[in-house]
Amino acid sequence: MTTQFTATLYSGNQATLSQTSNDIKQLMVSLLDMIETTITPNAYGIIIDNHQNGKIIKTFTKNAPTNNLTLADYINLKHNTVSN
Repeated sequence: MTTQFTATLYSGNQATLSQTSNDIKQLMVSLLDMIETTITPNAYGIIIDNHQNGKIIKTFTKNAPTNNLTLADYINLKHNTVSN
């Protein structure tokens, strides 16, 4: 069974993009592209949900990504999916 991931990008309280895919890398490329090209405010939030037992919630800004998504976040989410 293939795991589906849903990634949602928020600008303020407004969801500006939501996509579902079984390819988490492609999902993140799409979200990061949206962040680079958008002209909405600098503060963003991302929620990634694997529809099973894992959810990542991160907030960051364009100019100072102090709480950005990391490779460890993806690995943890993937591990949580595989282990159950």
